[in-house]
Amino acid sequence: MSNHPALARRTLGVLATTLLACTGALAVGAPASAHHTAVQGEASCVNGSYRIQWTVRSESAPPDATRFRLVSVASRPTGSKVSAIATSPAGQFPHSVADPVVGVQTVPGSATEARLTVRAQWDNGHTEDSTHEGVVALAGTCADKGGPTGPTATFTSVCASAIDVRLTNPPKAPATQIVLASVPAGSFSQTVALGSGEKKTVRFPVEGWDGVSVTVAGTSEPLATYRWQDPGNCASARVTTRSTCDTFTVVLTDPPNGDRWTVTFPPRVREGP
Repeated sequence: MSNHPALARRTLGVLATTLLACTGALAVGAPASAHHTAVQGEASCVNGSYRIQWTVRSESAPPDATRFRLVSVASRPTGSKVSAIATSPAGQFPHSVADPVVGVQTVPGSATEARLTVRAQWDNGHTEDSTHEGVVALAGTCADKGGPTGPTATFTSVCASAIDVRLTNPPKAPATQIVLASVPAGSFSQTVALGSGEKKTVRFPVEGWDGVSVTVAGTSEPLATYRWQDPGNCASARVTTRSTCDTFTVVLTDPPNGDRWTVTFPPRVREGP
C-alpha cells in the first residue's frame, strides 16, 4: 500500500463521500481517465553531439479511439528538429494507439537540455486540453568523437503528485552522486549514487513544492529543473461495496498505482425495544 499523503487524502475523501451515500449494496465507478500523450527521451553522445531518441505514446485511449495524430510539435534548442515526429493534416490519423512514435533529435555537445512538446488528437474527435512535454537534462560536456560525458536526466510526471526521474551515467564517465532537490529549494532533497554506466529511476515526491532540480554533487548549477504536470490519467479511486447479513465492506482501488484500501463495518445492533 502506498504511504503517499496525496493518495491517502484522495482515497479517504472518496471513502467519506461513500459512507454518507451508502444504503445497502452500492457500486460506484470512477470516470474514465482522459486521453493523453506521454513523452520520454534518452540521450547519448555521438561524435561531439547529443543524440536524443524521443518516444511519444498514446496513453489511456478508450476502445473507440484506435488512431491518433499530432496537432502541434515543438522542440528545443531552437532549430533542432526531431525526425519522424511531426504534425499531420486534419482528418489524417497516421499513428496507431498501440504503437509508439519514435524520432531522433541532434543537439550540440554543449547543450544543457533538450525538450519535446506535443499535443495530440484521436480519431474519436478528442483533442488534448494542453500540451505534454518531455525534458532531457544534459551535462553539456559531450566531447568530440564520442568521448566521456556526464550524467543525464529525463522526467515523467505521474499521478499521486510525483515525478519519475531517470538518471543515466555513461559507461566512460566516473561514478558520481546526484542531488535531487525540491523546487523552490529548501523543502526536500535526496542524494542518489550513480556508478559508471549505471541507470536509475527515482520517484521524487511533489508535496508542497512545484518540482525537482537535478544537480551533480559538488557543483552549483543544476543539470535541469522540471515542474510537475498533470499526466491526464489521474482518475479518482474506484469504489465498490459488499453487503452481507453480518458485515458491510467498502473497497477502494487507486487506478494509477493499483493500491487497495478495504474497510469492513460490523452490523449495527439496535438496543432497547
